[in-house]
Amino acid sequence: MIQTISTSKIPIRATYPLLNAFYANQESLLTDEIRTLDLNMEILCQENTLNDSTTFQNQIQELTQENTALPLGRLFENYEKDLNRIYLEVLTQGWQNFSSADFEQLEELALSCPFVNGSAVYKARSLYAHIQPGLSYSDLEICNAVGVYKNGFGNSSAMNDEENQLNVILYPNPTQTELLINIPLK
Repeated sequence: MIQTISTSKIPIRATYPLLNAFYANQESLLTDEIRTLDLNMEILCQENTLNDSTTFQNQIQELTQENTALPLGRLFENYEKDLNRIYLEVLTQGWQNFSSADFEQLEELALSCPFVNGSAVYKARSLYAHIQPGLSYSDLEICNAVGVYKNGFGNSSAMNDEENQLNVILYPNPTQTELLINIPLK
């Protein structure tokens, strides 16, 4: 009797060692460690932690040690680690001791493309809102500017500016042989 194995149950990458090694490398444990650290940081916001300064300080020290112990990883993981450090320093030392290097790093990350630099961009924007409140971000414009093209329409000022809109009329719709394009010239 010949036994057949359904290839739909075997991941395609398992049949290609090089591809499998690539994916194994991408599925970093460091990402899981950062996620766990984020969950532990949520404890800082719990009422019992906020009401007890000793518990709060102890928790910050533990989180600082956890964050410092993280190894260097991929770019977006390193940004997460740096941002956690900045956040914990702001909690312990306040904004008055905020270094210019940390400010520049926070600003650069807040103004960057989240598809390139990861979720640390959103965390940076939350912190940066304490320095520059009311600042809005168009990820479509930011990401397109660095060559990461995404489809969609954001709240871009160029898209909302009637002077910059192009009124194109395509007809007849539907068509079989001929399509007419009407573009008004100014």
